[in-house]
Amino acid sequence: MTQVKTKQPEVYVNSFNYRRYDFRRAARRAKEYGYDGLEIWARHYTNETIHDDLAEVKRICEEVGTKAPVINLHGNVIGGDPEERAARLGWLKDLIPRLPDHGVTVANGFAGSLIVDPNNWGINGSTAATDAHYERAADAYRSLGALAENAGVLLTFEVHMNTIHDTAKATKRLLEMIDSPAVKANIDAGNMRGVPPAEPAPEGVQILGDWIAYTHCKNCRRVSHLPVGVDYDYLLKEGDVDYYAVVAALVKQGFAGPYCLEWSGYGDPSVPTREDLAYFKSILKDVASDIQAEQ
Repeated sequence: MTQVKTKQPEVYVNSFNYRRYDFRRAARRAKEYGYDGLEIWARHYTNETIHDDLAEVKRICEEVGTKAPVINLHGNVIGGDPEERAARLGWLKDLIPRLPDHGVTVANGFAGSLIVDPNNWGINGSTAATDAHYERAADAYRSLGALAENAGVLLTFEVHMNTIHDTAKATKRLLEMIDSPAVKANIDAGNMRGVPPAEPAPEGVQILGDWIAYTHCKNCRRVSHLPVGVDYDYLLKEGDVDYYAVVAALVKQGFAGPYCLEWSGYGDPSVPTREDLAYFKSILKDVASDIQAEQ
């Protein structure tokens, strides 16, 4: 039986919650509400000025009294143009070893997206992918994984709609091809709920197992009034995903964090940012109590 870890896991907030505001507001609210840190959303920096932007993020975090150890960093290394792939890979090779200078130790993102129909997530991503797409991604991330391992950085593939790793099985396939201790999975139950071929998240946890090193938590409901068939404007406690079941599966698997709470709805982001953390901490407490009672 897997030994269940009892240390309190770290819980981060994605600065994506505050996508209509600057990073400072996200950092201040993270500290105020009791988060352990933040993931830096991809538009809270720009590729062209990333080192200056990350230096400013670090300065803000130090001023506020928090940290931002995770960056949302897209690979995009599966396209058919070899020159474009080489340019992107070169940029990533230069960036990844320098991330720890900015206090970043986890780079979470995508190897690449494939979109046949933006309104039908069931035919995009892994469904549209060929062996060549996986081979390109694996070749790139074998070299990136070696650099990351030397730098003490973890790279994670987010299970995300429209990517070649939009299901647990597809993500595991890619990770096994790369076979690097520095390249792991970020299982996102909310994303999986929106991808018709994806597994229920607790099943996905079993499939990915020890490959899981990071976790996004958001909720949603399947609906008929939106073209993509899913609505993400729900608090963590309100959607279709049973997060008690997800967290229980993760803890029993041996996962000890970090978790990152993410909200994709509308309105004042501070409401879900505050309320989702309180709910999530209650889940962590309930899962720990129930597992202890079972042992």
